[in-house]
Amino acid sequence: MSLKTISDKVEIKLEKKREKSRRISIIEGSAYAISEGFGINYVTPYAVEMKANNTEIGLLSSLPLLAGNLAQLFTIKEMWVYNRKKIVFIGVLIQAILWLAMIAIGTLYFCFGLHYQSTPTLLVIVYTLLIVFGTATVPAWTSWMKDLVPDHKAGSYFGYRNKVAGLVAMIGLLAGGFILDYFKQTYVFIGFIILFSLAFIGRAISAYLFTKQYEPEFTPDKEFYFTFWQFLKKMPYSNFGKFVLFYSLFSFAVAIASPFFAVYMLKDLGFSYIWYMIVILSETIVRLLFMSVWGKLCDKYGEIAIIKFCSKVIPFIPFLWFFSIFIFIYIPILILPYLILLQIISGIVWSGFDLASSIFIFDAVSREKMALCLAYQRVISNILVFVGSLFGGLLATFSFKIGFINAILIVFMVSAIARFTIAYFMLPKLNDVRKDIAEFKVLMEAEEKLKMFSPKHLLNYIHFKFRP
Repeated sequence: MSLKTISDKVEIKLEKKREKSRRISIIEGSAYAISEGFGINYVTPYAVEMKANNTEIGLLSSLPLLAGNLAQLFTIKEMWVYNRKKIVFIGVLIQAILWLAMIAIGTLYFCFGLHYQSTPTLLVIVYTLLIVFGTATVPAWTSWMKDLVPDHKAGSYFGYRNKVAGLVAMIGLLAGGFILDYFKQTYVFIGFIILFSLAFIGRAISAYLFTKQYEPEFTPDKEFYFTFWQFLKKMPYSNFGKFVLFYSLFSFAVAIASPFFAVYMLKDLGFSYIWYMIVILSETIVRLLFMSVWGKLCDKYGEIAIIKFCSKVIPFIPFLWFFSIFIFIYIPILILPYLILLQIISGIVWSGFDLASSIFIFDAVSREKMALCLAYQRVISNILVFVGSLFGGLLATFSFKIGFINAILIVFMVSAIARFTIAYFMLPKLNDVRKDIAEFKVLMEAEEKLKMFSPKHLLNYIHFKFRP
């Protein structure tokens, strides 16, 4: 048996393992979606029930992500010592257990009457730890998935995976709204106990499924290591660096308003949990329907084309939320369908933006540098998310009002202006990775053809053609 035949058989066997792991990953994503649908989507309403103020709501939305992505720098070095599967399993398992700690905080507040100013602070701390242990696993998980999913199938695969997970999260969101609305009439904390218990179970299943996935051999090479400062210095000059700069600034603009849509609906508009759930669910359904569509479009046209299109629509979303107050005051019967329509638009463009952004990193970064580049990108973007949320929180705490327009509506308008500005100046600087590669190949082919017309080649041709 030849060496090539043996090599082919080994590769077939490994591909079967990779294929099985890709299938398990879809199930694992669905288990995570349970914790997202029943848990993460209802953390802000949980804080509102505990009388958290707007600044604390802003911290709840931004501090966990910032701390989690700073922790990713630690994960990079851990990958030199431990395998990726172990890192991911331990982080996800601890995250699952922390959902029980979230229930314990509610017990202190609702059952033992812990002072309301202390409870939101404790909630921010525990939820930050919960997100830290989950987010810290991202570089190891992404590097792992890079070895399991071929680049040319990334759009279709992750589009399908996100679609399945989105369906599960949608069911969780739907059921969670009914559960909370039912128990709100009696004792709302029981509803949150049910939701966060399901979040714990979902994440625990997710941790178990990671143990069943195949991890290809991976040894980080310190030759490819570069410091955060080196990354910052080169960022303005590379295509990936320009993308990170755009994504981070855009995230800042988005974060100004994103924590306060739930507050606006529950406090200012007086929505029930059922109405709140319907509005949030409308975006989730649309994301679910369009995820596979965007995946195919990314494979066909490239991620940057999708990012540019979606980024030109996204700024209109908070702008239209600003005008919802006039619908609510003058035509209140239309406020629910109006917000559902906004969420449909939001679901379409955000599903495309998020998917294209994640796939762009797959295309733009090599296997060896994947974990490091992803960690640095997330650190930068989430520092700006943290700043944006704090800025929005400070604006939202001002007690001024002009007619129907209050501080939260001003926050929506500021976010819209910031999104427009960043998209206008930054989008022209982005180039598609596949286009760059294609242009490089064309140049190389042209260079090879030009060599045929060099003096040396022409003399050789004449000598051959007209040799005696």
